Amino acid sequence: MRAALHFAQGEMNVKVSVIMTVFNGARYLTESIPAILHQSYVNFELLIIDDASTDDSLEIIEMYAAQDSRVSVIRNRTNKGQPESRNTALRQATGGYIAVNDADDISLPDRFKLQVRYLEEHPEVFLLGGAALVRYGNYEPVLKKSVTGADENASRLPRYNHMVHSTIMFRNTGEARYRCKFLMSQDYDLYLNLLSKGYQIDNLAAPLIVYSVDDTSISSTKSRKRIFFSSHARKFYHQRRQQGKDEYHRFDPEAIINSGVDERSADPLGGLRNYINIIVYEDKKKALAVIVKNSLRLKPAYILNKVILLLTPLSVMHKLRERRRPD
Repeated sequence: MRAALHFAQGEMNVKVSVIMTVFNGARYLTESIPAILHQSYVNFELLIIDDASTDDSLEIIEMYAAQDSRVSVIRNRTNKGQPESRNTALRQATGGYIAVNDADDISLPDRFKLQVRYLEEHPEVFLLGGAALVRYGNYEPVLKKSVTGADENASRLPRYNHMVHSTIMFRNTGEARYRCKFLMSQDYDLYLNLLSKGYQIDNLAAPLIVYSVDDTSISSTKSRKRIFFSSHARKFYHQRRQQGKDEYHRFDPEAIINSGVDERSADPLGGLRNYINIIVYEDKKKALAVIVKNSLRLKPAYILNKVILLLTPLSVMHKLRERRRPD
């Protein structure tokens, strides 16, 4: 009874600042913004940065701001990119906690309540993420499980980025900032910077958001540029661990940005493959059904690889997955 009363008081007093960057995201906003405004946890502000959109994003954002005083609009006159836009919002945030929500991701109704409760009860944890429901087309959403336990996260994150960025909430102490040279994988660099400073990162096992993978999204495709940035995030992390500082000041992202390397792979089915890559570890029967249904669209080598995985015991599959280093 006393614990419940303690949380009720915390829920009333602890303000959450939600930051959302938008660039030409009009088709998502009528779903993502209401999902935040209808949270069961009501003590929050929503800071939306329109990064010089050329579609109807700004008009949609301003419509919601006119209807709900918790919504504030920050407009960039020129496109500044996600890291700088997020830092702008962070400088204006007044909440005790910061929640990140990308424009195309849907926060589940109890997301903020669950995260505030956990952070209030675990003061040693600085940043908290969670699991996610992943959807593709008309297929049933599948659970993308999270890595739980601060020690486990500290062990795995330097090897690969398993966090779902739109699930994170962290303490507003001024320590967490995005480094603007990381035009991609800036979230991964953020996590590794926090680990370098001794902060604990954890995840809830419960799903906190729904996000979609489609065949045109960058996150659904193999990107050499993304691999470049994530590898540098790891490189800088190990430099800080060994030398106390990194060589970020010498980092020249223009070398890869202007190199002519394609942003996306040639595979037009990145979203479908991403969906299968998740579901094959969670529900083998369902994964097989999706593979069979799309057998004429998928490459034979990819199908063979997944069939081999489907014949592999789950315990072995999980060990194999832990050894890889995805971008």
